[in-house]
Amino acid sequence: MVNSYWYIHRGDLPLPPNLSFLSINLNNSVMEKDLFATLNQVHPVPFSLQSTFADIMRLHTFKKNHIILKTGEVNRRIYFITHGLLRAYSLKDGLDVSRWIKGDGEFVVSIASFYPQVPSFEVIQALEDTQAFSINHEELFAAYLNHPQFTYIGLKLTIDVLVEWDERSNMLQMTRAEERFKWFMKRKAHLLDRIPVKVIASYLSMTPETLSRVRAKHNRTNRAA
Repeated sequence: MVNSYWYIHRGDLPLPPNLSFLSINLNNSVMEKDLFATLNQVHPVPFSLQSTFADIMRLHTFKKNHIILKTGEVNRRIYFITHGLLRAYSLKDGLDVSRWIKGDGEFVVSIASFYPQVPSFEVIQALEDTQAFSINHEELFAAYLNHPQFTYIGLKLTIDVLVEWDERSNMLQMTRAEERFKWFMKRKAHLLDRIPVKVIASYLSMTPETLSRVRAKHNRTNRAA
């Protein structure tokens, strides 16, 4: 049964029409190399940790627009995207405000919900069909306790997220629309054509019309250079 689900998750077969996601347990024979390649860029991952992850990781396939985390739910799992696109958003005065956007090879979690294990104020949504691995809160912290090297890896990855978050916060408060778009292109140009315009506009705190104008100006400048 695991093998048939694995083929579905790999995309060789479509999800049943009445399902928006699937989750299965993993073992060594189906562990994706992408996760360990990402972790090894920070610090070599010992075999014992690889073995632990192979035993506890779950593989998920989410259809486009599937809601992974709802407002008021506790974020129990941290995800690693092997292929796809996820975002978090919250509602402010009835408006959809994108808080972050993550793609292939990135980790996803609602920080304010996952770490203290309290209800989330944001929603996590799949922007396209997405495949991801995950472990739960308890498993993550057990890995930290039992594998000191992983503590360093987790710290480094968390710092990277916090730096990006701080950059975006400062950028939204202190820069013009053109500078915000330049920052986005520096950070996420590879995702530009995969993200709906209204989502990028929300993420950069501008209207879709302003984004279209700024993007057109950016393209003209690049062509003239």
